[in-house]
Amino acid sequence: MSAIPRFLLVVPILAFSVSLGQPLLLGSDISGLHFLQVQASALAEEVLNTPSADASERETDTQRFMPIEGAAPAPKGFDAFCEDNPAQCESAGAGEFPNGVRLDVRRWAQLQKVNREVNAAINRVPDQVLYGIAEQWAFPKQGAGDCEDFALEKRRLLLALGWPMETLLVTVGVDREKRGHAVLTVVTEQGDLVLDSKSPAILPWYATPYRYTCRQSAVSPRNWVHIGDNRTTSLPTICK
Repeated sequence: MSAIPRFLLVVPILAFSVSLGQPLLLGSDISGLHFLQVQASALAEEVLNTPSADASERETDTQRFMPIEGAAPAPKGFDAFCEDNPAQCESAGAGEFPNGVRLDVRRWAQLQKVNREVNAAINRVPDQVLYGIAEQWAFPKQGAGDCEDFALEKRRLLLALGWPMETLLVTVGVDREKRGHAVLTVVTEQGDLVLDSKSPAILPWYATPYRYTCRQSAVSPRNWVHIGDNRTTSLPTICK
């Protein structure tokens, strides 16, 4: 297994600070926001310079890549989304990027832009309020949506920019309050990264405050697979 890149060690500290909404103060002449911007620039450089992992490394490097453990049922509401949006669930072309995409400056900038703009443009509103039902997977409606709607919109925009569908996987888990949450996982040669509606930072999957239970299959986006996330045993699972 290759050594863990330095940025994967630094990011959890930044993620913790961002999630609390607290500034990082290192002195009277530097604000928390400025420090975070400096560290974000360093993070981007580290991400782009992280060595790619080949197939054999992916099998063992469960730090950078989510461990997959076989087929799982789709979350409630997802099948109906595919019926309404069949092009978003097609498997054509799957297999061309078995190790994910190689991040470069252009792709990294696209991820940052999409994550930032969608998070800013959409108001978080529960499905019960928007649709009158507990779970409705859909693209944001009139500038509002639930967490999975954020993930679906980011996926749609990245697909339009030419990203391979098999590398953009909606992923489900639970947060510290044991509530269900959905994010978009981007599979890269450098590791699995998470675009989250609750955070402006793009983080390695294991540096986020969730226990992941299942995600779309890279082979067929209509199907789902279990994630063997054993980092936290006290949280429940969504994909039974």
